[in-house]
Amino acid sequence: MKTELDVLPLLKRSVRWMGFAIVLFALFHLAGMTAREFTGEQRYFHKYANLDEENNPATWFSTMGLGLCSLLAGVVWGGRKAQGDLGHRYWGGLAVIFLLMSLDEAASLHEFLVPRLQTFLPSEGHFRFTWVIPGLIFIGAFVAVYTRWWYRLPMPARNGFGLAGFAYCAGALGLEMVGGRLLDDVSRQSWAYGLSTGMEETLEMIGIFLVYRTLVQLLGAVEIHTALAPASSAVAAEISFTAARRMTSV
Repeated sequence: MKTELDVLPLLKRSVRWMGFAIVLFALFHLAGMTAREFTGEQRYFHKYANLDEENNPATWFSTMGLGLCSLLAGVVWGGRKAQGDLGHRYWGGLAVIFLLMSLDEAASLHEFLVPRLQTFLPSEGHFRFTWVIPGLIFIGAFVAVYTRWWYRLPMPARNGFGLAGFAYCAGALGLEMVGGRLLDDVSRQSWAYGLSTGMEETLEMIGIFLVYRTLVQLLGAVEIHTALAPASSAVAAEISFTAARRMTSV
């Protein structure tokens, strides 16, 4: 006996919940800054609400979001590979990149690199957080490799990924550089720096959200279901794909 479970409604609902969570994180950050300003309370702000801190709910959210993007990109990769499409390599690359970004978000590997990079790279002003220099180089290489593939995407996917990349890079690199420059003149406890880091992390989460939403929309253009059947004492899962016309160019 086999039972089919349609996972698309669940994925679509998760998109709405992800957007709602980003709004809450941004509001909590502002509320925490306000409470710190008027009450001097910093412990709970740093532990739970400060988007610039590591190992807090916002960090776990981004880690999970990037992990889900890696999983869905891997699902598309599997479907395209099964159809013999050479473009599946790009999807596999995206799955690996999102996975590495998720691991970096969880372990703060880029922060670990900063003191080591500062020994031989500029480390003042906009480049105080020195990791942005190899980050900019990576973005340039990524654009060079993926631009042709991006142009072949259907218009909704092209717009979704384009906006996602712009939002994420504007936060992770652009506002990170702005924050580095601000620290030449203000402290980490200032409103200016707090607003800068709040916008930075919010843009990163918006970028992750847009990637996830675009991947869910792409999966909505194919028939995707999970078939569950008993096998021995365990449950065997199988994901099957049937291509739709609008996915032929992906």
